[in-house]
Amino acid sequence: MVRRQIWLFVLMVVFCIVYVAIRYQCQQDMLTIDKLEKELLDAKYKALSSSSTLTEKCRESHVLDALKQNKDSLLHVADQPPYIINVAE
Repeated sequence: MVRRQIWLFVLMVVFCIVYVAIRYQCQQDMLTIDKLEKELLDAKYKALSSSSTLTEKCRESHVLDALKQNKDSLLHVADQPPYIINVAE
């Protein structure tokens, strides 16, 4: 009876091995995804921090202070408001 069913046992063992291998690979992929999601979140926070720092440094008051400290600069604050030029078409 066992000799007649040997191929069934072999098939069941093969299916068990394939099942374990696929489950292991799935768990490894899930760990990789979690790691990459954490790296992405860190990169987003770093980009937000850099953007905030850049926005702060580009504010008009900081630029004016930098111009006042640098005496040899030819740049200065405009005394007159900008003109609007209307062009007839």
